[in-house]
Amino acid sequence: MRLLTVLAVCLLFSSTVRAGPWIDPGNSSLRNDIQVLADEGVISGPVSTWPLSTGDLLAALDADLTALSPAGRVALSRLRRHLDEAARIGDVKFLGRASATQHPREIRTFEDGPRETGEIGVGLEWTGERYAVRLQGQWVNDPDDNKDLRADDSYVGVALGNWMLAASTSQRYWGPGWQSSMLLSNNARPIPAFTLERNATTPFGSRWLSWIGSWDLAVMWGFLDDDRAVPNARVLGGRFNFRPLESLEIGISGLGLWCGSGNDCGLDEISDVVTGGGQSDEFDRVGGFDVRWSSRLFDVPFALYTHIVGEDFGDGGGRLIFPSKILGQFGAETWGYWDGVGNYRFFLEWADTECDFSLG
Repeated sequence: MRLLTVLAVCLLFSSTVRAGPWIDPGNSSLRNDIQVLADEGVISGPVSTWPLSTGDLLAALDADLTALSPAGRVALSRLRRHLDEAARIGDVKFLGRASATQHPREIRTFEDGPRETGEIGVGLEWTGERYAVRLQGQWVNDPDDNKDLRADDSYVGVALGNWMLAASTSQRYWGPGWQSSMLLSNNARPIPAFTLERNATTPFGSRWLSWIGSWDLAVMWGFLDDDRAVPNARVLGGRFNFRPLESLEIGISGLGLWCGSGNDCGLDEISDVVTGGGQSDEFDRVGGFDVRWSSRLFDVPFALYTHIVGEDFGDGGGRLIFPSKILGQFGAETWGYWDGVGNYRFFLEWADTECDFSLG
């Protein structure tokens, strides 16, 4: 059984961030700020689906600093500086990035880092009242796929009420884990996809559903390339997460791999991916849930989280509920502020990724 055990100490300082209508995964300092503010009730929406919409974050900027902990005051001040520049409406921003390393990381954490020995990227970004565009290009040195030109982290989106419809090559990260995610993380390059996501995570108005609290929904229809066992396959995915309590966030996610060369790609196949029908060798499905709960012990904040995912759904609806292969992740974290140092976060995370996880 392959186990991954991580003990991390994060001394978190301000760094650059790209925003527009979303904040991309890859900046642990900014994520820590956002999580601190969510745990202190300043941010009311879920914060474990990345890219993260800036709608809820902008609404939190008017919070009273004096009502927050030292860590919360630092986090809010830093978030204000980030969004004051990054989420400005109507400005054209020019983007540039260069990186070099002798040892690119094949296994990445939430933090962004070089994928190849050398990379140079340029682009521009514009956010309007309804439309948003980011166009980027990268040149990379000696990539594994022999394609040295890329257009990662680009998008074209339009707001439709409280929803954003986009065509994007944005990185996605689903779940509460800091070391990695059991479902979608930034280990692999982003999947080109059409996406639909909420802008603001406002609760349901119905008294029957208001208990769910603030909720978010992200749906993607992605396109994989030809360098795989089934060339040109499609990915259908979705994530629903919500905060019924200030201290509790719950996520339900799923991905289905279908279509591709030699396979049918019609509406019946889409229905089978969603409902669990079809034969297990026609599709590859992964789905599961994650939970994060926070509290205080002796006035020290802490949180516990888990992410359980099932793989190999198929052969009827029963396998949709009871998958045959399980992956599991558990974590604990604490955070705060040290005088003269700044905000910090400690986490301990364990994961079983061999599809044979069991509580027994």
